[in-house]
Amino acid sequence: MKWNKQNSWVDTFLWSNHFYGLCAIALASETSYTLLQHPLTFLQLCFIYVSTLLYYTYAYVIASQKAIISPRVIWYQTNKNYLFIRQCILAILIVYLGFFKLNMGTIILSLSLSNKLILCSALVVSLLYYSPMKSYPIKDLRHWGIVKSLSIAWVWAIVTVFMPLLMNSSIELIVKSFSVLYFSHIFIFILILAILFDSKDVEKDQLQSTHTIALTLGIKKMIQQIIYPLLALYCMLLVEMRQFYSRQTLFAVVSCITILYIIFLCRRIPKMNSMRQNIFLIDGSIFLKTILGIALAYFYGSHT
Repeated sequence: MKWNKQNSWVDTFLWSNHFYGLCAIALASETSYTLLQHPLTFLQLCFIYVSTLLYYTYAYVIASQKAIISPRVIWYQTNKNYLFIRQCILAILIVYLGFFKLNMGTIILSLSLSNKLILCSALVVSLLYYSPMKSYPIKDLRHWGIVKSLSIAWVWAIVTVFMPLLMNSSIELIVKSFSVLYFSHIFIFILILAILFDSKDVEKDQLQSTHTIALTLGIKKMIQQIIYPLLALYCMLLVEMRQFYSRQTLFAVVSCITILYIIFLCRRIPKMNSMRQNIFLIDGSIFLKTILGIALAYFYGSHT
């Protein structure tokens, strides 16, 4: 009976990772509007969405095999056959979209060595995040505290900033001053969210010997000693980005909305106990940021 109450459309939407797929295409769309001044094509959005869906499902399937029972774990154990079939279909779609529709193979082969290494680094980190690097007792990256959050931030920054430029054969823009600032501010933004999100699993992480920042410092110290300094760095990056905009005051005001929301989250987190609530309020801030960023670029023009 308890499971029936949890088996709602919200659970299906969250645990099947459609939410994270939408988060990925939202950030990628902001990148496209901001750096390229045009939207991503439907097929490009599909590629990013399907890739995110495939990876997160793979990751949580592995995690659910050893995790403490939770609504997410129950959902994964109940839908094993469906997820296996879906993973096969998603893998075929990725190959079809990437190599036959978007010509990703040709584009990747034409990259410089440094850009190939950047792309490979995201692939390696994403695989090591849930896969053992060596035999026991060395564990995967998610058990290494700050490395866990840094890994998440790096992969998301590559997928949502590097990939849109790559798919549009505009990767040379990545070395431009504004693009470096933009990439850095996305990295710091996701890093903040990743660290905040770990606060929901302190007890579980302790049982599983996952030494997250929230577990090591405690939530209060984590916010004061890690989140607020990162937020200050995020603000500094925005100040530097502001100089590239013709409407600097408007950019500053719009950017402050996201910053104020993160400060609100820092005060709200101790009262947030539900995993669903954490996902919607913390990771959902991606939609707030991207809506504001896309609106700024679309209605008022991007950087100069």
